[in-house]
Amino acid sequence: MEKNIKQCRQENADKHSPAILLERIAEIVRIVDTPELRWYDTSSWGGEDAMASLAGNTSHMTYLSILAWTITNYRFAGGDSRFDDRLHACCEALYRRMLREDDLCLESFPKSPIFVPDMMFAIVALKNYSTLYGGRYADAVERWLE
Repeated sequence: MEKNIKQCRQENADKHSPAILLERIAEIVRIVDTPELRWYDTSSWGGEDAMASLAGNTSHMTYLSILAWTITNYRFAGGDSRFDDRLHACCEALYRRMLREDDLCLESFPKSPIFVPDMMFAIVALKNYSTLYGGRYADAVERWLE
């Protein structure tokens, strides 16, 4: 029996319901937060894992920015707090490391020139964080944009 238009629309709506789309975004966060996806960053920094070295001073800016940006967008989409510990840790590390630099810029990879598009991910991630958490880290965003 052929489906009528109403049945087709309902099936399409079910596939794109907010709950399903939100879970798809959560799955993207889980994928980004894996050693396999961090592999390039880890190998570039001499085997140092970005998430295992958050207390340190090695940049890892590119990876941390992408993960933080992904989580903030999950939160903007209505996501819960399941990734907040990761988000707080990434943004705190980015902020602390940026403040150590006169120009607030971090290397994407060792001994590489500052790549502004990568830094923009860091700034957007911190701006998103600031929006979600009452202006925290907004000072670094404002100073970087000057």
